[in-house]
Amino acid sequence: MSELLPVAAALAQVLASARPAPEALELPLLEALGYTLAEDVIARVDVPNYDNSAMDGYALRAAQAGSALPVSQRIPAGAPGDELRPPEYSPAAPFPRVPMRW
Repeated sequence: MSELLPVAAALAQVLASARPAPEALELPLLEALGYTLAEDVIARVDVPNYDNSAMDGYALRAAQAGSALPVSQRIPAGAPGDELRPPEYSPAAPFPRVPMRW
């Protein structure tokens, strides 16, 4: 295994290779492939357009937390979950609709 660089030496290498960002350009969208945005773009509408969880996780009733639970359903991304009945839980894919029927 090669020797690790001291932090100061690694920082010096990074700074030596850094270049200033080029001047911002204004381009039509179809010509902008390969460029980096100069500022944030804010969506005019929520995407997706429903209440959703922002991470993988599990849907369960708080009273059931910490106990062994049977899987009642698997909620794929963007699909609504069915109502959970005690003592069920459901693994949730990224960005599933949040089951609102508690």
